[in-house]
Amino acid sequence: MKVLNEDLDALLIFAGLFSAVLTAFVVPSYLLLQPDNSQLTVQLLVQISAQLARFEILPPFINSTASDASASPAFQVSTSARWMNCLWFLSLIFSLSSALFGILAKQWIREFLQWKKVAATPRENILLRQLRIEAWEDWKVSVGISAIPALLELAVVLFFTGLVVLVWTLDTVVAIVITAAVSVVILILCTVTVLPAVYRRCPYKSPTGWACVITVDALTLVIMWIGERLRWLLKCIEILLLFLFVFLAICPFYALGKIWQWNIQPAKELAIACLSRILRFNHDKRNSLPLFPRFSNWRDRDLYIDDLGSTEISNFNDVGLPHDRVLSAKICAAKDICEVIPLVRALSWVRKGTEDPHLLKHVAKLAGSLHTDGVCAEDRYYVLTYVLRKFHSAKSESRKLHSLSELENQIQLKAYDRVGREQMVFRGGIFSAYKYLDPPVGNLLDYSNVWVLGYLLIGDTMLKSSTHVHLCLLRHFLAVHDDNTFHTICRIQLQKIYNDAMSSQSDSHQKLRRCGLHTMVLEILCSVSEVRIVRGTGAISADRPRISADSIDNEIRLAIQMFDQNTGYSDHYARHQFVMMADLVIRSLDDCYVRNKDLMCALLQKMSEAVTISLEKGYQNCGCYHDLPWIGSMLSLSDWGLRFWMSSQPLWSLLDVLEKSLPTAGSNDENGDGGDDPGEGGNSGVCVPPFAKRRVVRENFFTLKEKVETLTLRPRTPGCV
Repeated sequence: MKVLNEDLDALLIFAGLFSAVLTAFVVPSYLLLQPDNSQLTVQLLVQISAQLARFEILPPFINSTASDASASPAFQVSTSARWMNCLWFLSLIFSLSSALFGILAKQWIREFLQWKKVAATPRENILLRQLRIEAWEDWKVSVGISAIPALLELAVVLFFTGLVVLVWTLDTVVAIVITAAVSVVILILCTVTVLPAVYRRCPYKSPTGWACVITVDALTLVIMWIGERLRWLLKCIEILLLFLFVFLAICPFYALGKIWQWNIQPAKELAIACLSRILRFNHDKRNSLPLFPRFSNWRDRDLYIDDLGSTEISNFNDVGLPHDRVLSAKICAAKDICEVIPLVRALSWVRKGTEDPHLLKHVAKLAGSLHTDGVCAEDRYYVLTYVLRKFHSAKSESRKLHSLSELENQIQLKAYDRVGREQMVFRGGIFSAYKYLDPPVGNLLDYSNVWVLGYLLIGDTMLKSSTHVHLCLLRHFLAVHDDNTFHTICRIQLQKIYNDAMSSQSDSHQKLRRCGLHTMVLEILCSVSEVRIVRGTGAISADRPRISADSIDNEIRLAIQMFDQNTGYSDHYARHQFVMMADLVIRSLDDCYVRNKDLMCALLQKMSEAVTISLEKGYQNCGCYHDLPWIGSMLSLSDWGLRFWMSSQPLWSLLDVLEKSLPTAGSNDENGDGGDDPGEGGNSGVCVPPFAKRRVVRENFFTLKEKVETLTLRPRTPGCV
């Protein structure tokens, strides 16, 4: 109501000013519709003067030689005068009518707003308000009030047209200039009025524009209706033409009788059947219309997202959605993209303009749930990656939208490695996530964009269908995004994912463990928090942020704690976690430091014990779900990291037991392709490497052993040296 009141106030002011200007033109123009008395007087005086000038005196007479003036022609109104007065009087009528209806509308609004009376009961006030608002909507009062400015716009157009007619009666040069100016103004007015009917996201919205929308939609609906009716008729005509072509091409004249019996008669029956089908279709469909989106207001129209209403997707193949998806899933994904991208921009604008923690909390919650309900969890991955690539390309110099395969290849090359059958492991150390994307998102996108996309990413990561790419992107965002609130939320959510994956026996959580995603979650947690195991349970606690940025003492303690709490090294989940946590420590030694070297010495001893127990009980790969990664990780360490952080005595002890656990390279295994370890107490799903891989493992180990021999001497006395 407030908006309508303000619009009416502006309309009344303009209508008053315009009517005053218009009156200045109307007053002299209506005189052109009647004879000019002053002009008639001038003509009579001219005639008398001519007679007096030609008097002749012939006594006793005075004669005038002037000829008798013929009677004055009858008065005729010019065509231009008629046009000017018609246009200007109509303009004045429409202008005053808009002011009149505006006053009436303000009275309606005033009466509508007087539903609340202090002396009345709340029940009566609420009842009266509801009755009035229902009547307001049923009688389409808002639509009528919105149409009032159209009268004023029409009045202005009529005034301009009459002005053009006037100047053409005065001077040609002036008329050309004024006509050009008026044409430009009217052309712009028509353009901004019609454009919203063609482009749904066009912001030039007005009541006259809505009338154009209704007109265009009605024409489109009529065309669709006619096409639906003619579809069967055109099909029948096509069939008849086909039969006619066959008849003229292959049928000789002497077989006309047989042709009539074999071809013409069936074609006639087919034509009758098609005609009856068309008539039945028209009878059944005469009261129905083709499916077409119809809207009641601008808001509903703007919120309707399709390929005509949005320019966010130039080519749907860029989304990367699998081709076997059904059409409805593709439509939902496209609609979700067209809604998520503007929402990300909007929330980024809010984030850029405020530091209010209460408001940011609500914005973060909204950013984590931007997807529409119709998009399945699997398709949200493609929506997320497309949105990220879209923002990335908008800020890059080339403006090129990289394909999904390019993004996935870059992440696989720098972020993770595929090992075993279906397991994924991170590459690099605990702080290597900054280089996952080139350039990093923090260098290319605004801080506010990274902030919103980060919360959207953590919202998708919480889904059970989250992938290793989700985790790689989340780890990269955590590395480039230093928002404490974001880190806290990520710690809470990732802790829940890990604990659920370790305690639940559901299919989705078992899949997480088989793919190694729970280990990747644990590594992400280690990069942002001080992780510890809750004593007596397999659950972890990550409620505290990471204190020391470059120290990995906490990760060493965590690995030792995993080994100590796994009594007898019997729990296969805990075995795998210990192997991967120890490997994370080794991979991080080049980029981090160890404050307490005794911890590193203790970890190497635990690793030796784990290998020894695995040899005794037949655990393949020391209990890891895939190939034991320790040898490759130590081999990739720099000479400085290997010599400075690893004490010689426990390192050589570990190498000795690892050498005993090396797979044999016998010729009888040459054709083996690996399989699950069937031994009692073995890991379910542990992969036995084939012959070629066994040979690589042995070569890597002896290369590592030679490297260690050149860096450290084998100690003769036990202890950490």
